[in-house]
Amino acid sequence: TKIELSVPARPNTPKAERKRNRVGRMQTTVKSPITFTGCGLHSGKPARLTIRPAMAEHGIWFRRTDIEVGDTMVPARWDVVRQSPLCTTLVNDAGVTVSTA
Repeated sequence: TKIELSVPARPNTPKAERKRNRVGRMQTTVKSPITFTGCGLHSGKPARLTIRPAMAEHGIWFRRTDIEVGDTMVPARWDVVRQSPLCTTLVNDAGVTVSTA
């Protein structure tokens, strides 16, 4: 499985003008893309995760790069969690999933 993750950015403005998130913390991001490779926790299959910088208030999103057709973006939000045994599964409106399985 190949997945890309976008992490919200900290605005490039003076400290006094930086936007705070809903709980009052400064938003930060990675400076440039970072890629991790390994094997799936439960499946043992090869896996790759790339973390990329994103704009402020973007939220965290997973993009399935192994799927070529349809909506490949899955938000990392509590309201898209599907009940599944022994793992966490996120699913978008198109049925595309990202999980720890």
